[in-house]
Amino acid sequence: MGDGFYVFDMARGALRRQLLGFPLLLAFLAAPPRTHAPLRAALIGIAVLTVVFLLGVTAYVWGEIAPILNPALAPADAPRMAILAAEPLHPAVAQLVLLGRYAGMSIAPLLAAILVWAAVNPQGAAEMFAKQEEP
Repeated sequence: MGDGFYVFDMARGALRRQLLGFPLLLAFLAAPPRTHAPLRAALIGIAVLTVVFLLGVTAYVWGEIAPILNPALAPADAPRMAILAAEPLHPAVAQLVLLGRYAGMSIAPLLAAILVWAAVNPQGAAEMFAKQEEP
């Protein structure tokens, strides 16, 4: 049988989408008004976005494997990729995994960058979200 390992290839586009938070955070940190501790802000941002990236990759892989673990989620014309050795993944859990894949790919990296910037630069966030008075 197998040795228990499964190598999963990811497209470069998928990895790039999950890394979009890094340049967005850099752009926000470089824009005025800047924080008083830019190195600290950058280190915090890199740490948080790295965790979000790792969670996003995990969600992406689980989202790709969910149709294998529950064949009912696979398209009708898709070839059968594996024979399950256990019960299929519960449909609600499989749908939750697919939603997590979407959030990890499209929402979490960008939202995390904005929230980290707002946390490390409260003055900039206050100016961005302040109401503009009409002349």
